[in-house]
This record gives sequence, structure tokens and C-alpha cells, in this order.
Amino acid sequence: MKKIVIIFGIIFLFFFSFETDIKEFYIKGDFLSLKLLLDSLKGKNIEPSSSLYFYIAEISNDLTLSLNCYKTVEENYKDSPFYTTTLLRLAKYYSLIRDTSKALTYYRKLISLKEKNILPYAYLGIIGIYENYADIKSSNYWITSFINEVDSSPFLNYFSLNEKNKHSQAKEKFYSIQIGSFKSKDNADKLFKTYKDKSYDVFVVFEENLYKVRIGKFKNEQDAKSFLKIFQKAETLPAWIVYGE
Repeated sequence: MKKIVIIFGIIFLFFFSFETDIKEFYIKGDFLSLKLLLDSLKGKNIEPSSSLYFYIAEISNDLTLSLNCYKTVEENYKDSPFYTTTLLRLAKYYSLIRDTSKALTYYRKLISLKEKNILPYAYLGIIGIYENYADIKSSNYWITSFINEVDSSPFLNYFSLNEKNKHSQAKEKFYSIQIGSFKSKDNADKLFKTYKDKSYDVFVVFEENLYKVRIGKFKNEQDAKSFLKIFQKAETLPAWIVYGE
């Protein structure tokens, strides 16, 4: 019995020391040591810890490698203390590249897990997406849920005050050039990215159950008409003037 206790003690000390080394490499930003350790463990058919994958993902400059490591934690280490933070990283990544469908899936999953430290960020992420599309109905739904579910957050008072008005205060109206109207967010995102890459002041609004892609915000119709003439000479896409928020 004493031998068994000693053996377990040695194993515990080994893994404790191992995890300490991994964290030290991460704190120092020593990506090379972490990567060499990962490759070494794989070469010996030893399963790496979730912390090793997570720390590599956090400090790597290789986007593909980071995504692969985050995905590994997501798929294989659901009991890991890094699991929910990994989901949040993926949600933010897909938000940044405007893959809103995947981003919303991750944020909803995080909200369903109800982890106290992550929950406020998940709500802020999903609310931000809907507000970016001017989808007030959906953003109000998640704001109400945020107020009911989150115990403390710097944004709690802000949302509580605005909930009285359903977060729909009057917004300034202006003229814009509309270049597309879609039922699908993905199609709107593709058109948005195309013209964003061309350095146009492009944005998306959600109105009448459609995602509408627009360019420019003009205070008067004449300015909008002047821009439309220039736009139509430069682009072949059909476009027209609209007035709204």
C-alpha cells in the first residue's frame, strides 16, 4: 500500500512539474519551447494536455495553428478549465471575419453553459452582432436575458437603464446608397466584405426581415446623388438612394 502511495505521489509531482513548465513557457512567450514539447509528445504517442494546446493557440502568430489548437480543445477537452475560454476565442474570431452564423452558434453555446466569468462576454458578443445589423428586436431579447441572468457586469446598469426604452432610442436619419438586400446574413456579409475591401464606407442594416447593404451616410439627398453618379461610373452593381437610420 505504501508503495502505491509513493508511486501516485511521484506521478502527481511529475504532472504538476510538467504543467508548471508549460505555464512558464507561456508566461515568457516561449512559443518555440511549447511547440517542441507538443511535437515531442505526439511523437511518443502521449496525449498532450489541454493547457499545452490552449497556450500555443494564445501566443502563436500562425492563425491556422491557433485555430487548430483551439478546435482540438473544443472537440477533445470538454472538461478542461480552458474549454469555455476557447469557445469565446472562436466566437470572437468568427465575429471578426464576419462569419456571423458560426459566431452566434458559439455565443449561444457559451450562454447555455452559464459559466459566471464568461457569461457577460458571451452576452455582449451576441448583442453586439445584432446591434451591428440594427436588429433591435433580437438585441432587445438578449439584453433582457442579460439583465436577468448576469449578476454583475460594468454594462449591467447601462442595459438596465436602456431596457426601459427597449434600447431603441431615436437615431439620426440620413441618405445612403443601397447596393443589396438579402434574406441571408451570409450573402449580405459577402457583399459587405467585397466593398469594404475596396475602402467604401459600407455597412449593413436589418429592416423588414432583410439584411440591407448600404454605402455612405449623407445629410442631404443632393450629396447622395453626387456620390451615386461617381459610384455608378466606378462600379457595375445596381444601386439606389435610400433614407433611414
